[in-house]
Amino acid sequence: MARLRGRRAQGLVLGACAGVLQNEDLAFIGLYVVKSSYRRHGIGRKIWNAVMKRVGDRNAGVNPVPEQLENYRDRSGFPVQTSWCSVVSNTKSMDMALFAASEIDINVQRLKLKDNDTLNNVICYDADVCGFSRGNLV
Repeated sequence: MARLRGRRAQGLVLGACAGVLQNEDLAFIGLYVVKSSYRRHGIGRKIWNAVMKRVGDRNAGVNPVPEQLENYRDRSGFPVQTSWCSVVSNTKSMDMALFAASEIDINVQRLKLKDNDTLNNVICYDADVCGFSRGNLV
């Protein structure tokens, strides 16, 4: 997270962006936000540039909000757009019917971890799929 300070900001966090270095070749950029009253003053660009410097030459991905997709694609160097999307839900009680796929038969389940063995199995499965361990991100 980047923190910018200035007289007007009085030490407040004005914006943030996470640049997660998943391994030597891969990074993921997300959680990019600038407080609305401070947008259009170059703060976001400074934060973005700092994160991109940290990411370096790694292959990087982003998961933008729909309203910002064109900015990432056309102005920020992320021209590849996948055919799938993520569904994010911030709730304690999840209606699994929201995740129903109409075109394919898919069974989405909420995984409740009962012990560390289950978590370790998920981490191992994820490593098999990704080609490297992301256990430190769990």
